[in-house]
Amino acid sequence: MREFLLRVVFHPSRKSVYQNSDLEERYCKAFLTSLTAHGIFREGSVGPVGRSELWGSSVEEREIVASVLQEVLDALPPPLREKLENVEFVVRDEAERGLGFVLGLYQGVPLPRRGLGYTFVLPDRIVLYLGNIRRIAPREEEFRRKVREVLLHEIGHYFGFGEEDLQRLLGEGG
Repeated sequence: MREFLLRVVFHPSRKSVYQNSDLEERYCKAFLTSLTAHGIFREGSVGPVGRSELWGSSVEEREIVASVLQEVLDALPPPLREKLENVEFVVRDEAERGLGFVLGLYQGVPLPRRGLGYTFVLPDRIVLYLGNIRRIAPREEEFRRKVREVLLHEIGHYFGFGEEDLQRLLGEGG
């Protein structure tokens, strides 16, 4: 099954995660129109059937994720925020086969493991899996809180923290 991805690349020099040029905006709209025409993407089709009975739509979920992401980035202490660079935040509805039940995933080389030769690399990725988050946090307030928790957890991996450290620091259950 093909899915629509919401991607945001964060650079600390930018004040907002919403930094799309008009050209990018037109390209995205044309791309979505093409996907819709080929039956790959339909607005409101990201969640399972009946999802909107609880609250909102997939559009609202993406807006919440973008809002929470901005809040998390703004709340990071300046020394950490300045070191968070070349990171791509990706929102997917479901995890890829073989990953199991995961809420988020950090893909990249953690900051403390990078050496002098770490240059000209693709962005690290922090992926959120909305379907799994939605399953354990079906109400809007719970969903918002869980998205924040998962973002902080995955950003922690970027800074080199392991699972045990993050569970202790963020007060997560075992």
